[in-house]
Amino acid sequence: MIRGKRITKSTINSHKGNVPVYSSSKDEGSVMGFIDKDFLIAEKLRYCTEKSVLFNLDGSVGYCFIRDAKEFSFIDVVA
Repeated sequence: MIRGKRITKSTINSHKGNVPVYSSSKDEGSVMGFIDKDFLIAEKLRYCTEKSVLFNLDGSVGYCFIRDAKEFSFIDVVA
């Protein structure tokens, strides 16, 4: 299991880009925001390019979704 890392809404707004960032939600289509790929890599945050199953650790605990986007990230309340 790989847990996400802390990314705040403020961080996303300061580093806008095209990579969707997922947080804990009951809605499969819910995206916290879109962040810059280079920022994610430079800060050693989660940057995924492979199909994955993400599940919520907080908030909507137990909900899980298959993510098969070309690229995406997720925060610390998701694994």
